[in-house]
Amino acid sequence: MLLLAGAMVQFYRHRTTVLPHRAARELITGGVFRLTRNPIYLAFALLHLGCALSLSSPGMLIMLPPILWVMHHHVIAAEEAFHEQQFGDQWRRYRQRVRRWI
Repeated sequence: MLLLAGAMVQFYRHRTTVLPHRAARELITGGVFRLTRNPIYLAFALLHLGCALSLSSPGMLIMLPPILWVMHHHVIAAEEAFHEQQFGDQWRRYRQRVRRWI
């Protein structure tokens, strides 16, 4: 997926971690991060949806909302709290310009 590949390229270029449990050294705001603050999570959600539809899997479709809820309220919320603390005004300006999902 282009979103995932684009995000990975940005992480590599900025020499910061892609791992969500490790502290980012730099706030990335270019590339696909101009479109969404969470291109990797968005790519995974779209991939999950695509698999569910192509496999005609009601179970996968039913599980997508709870997965998104956990991602949104726990994983992304924790990352955003870290970014607020780590990057301050730079993060707040970025957050105002770019949506969390799309």
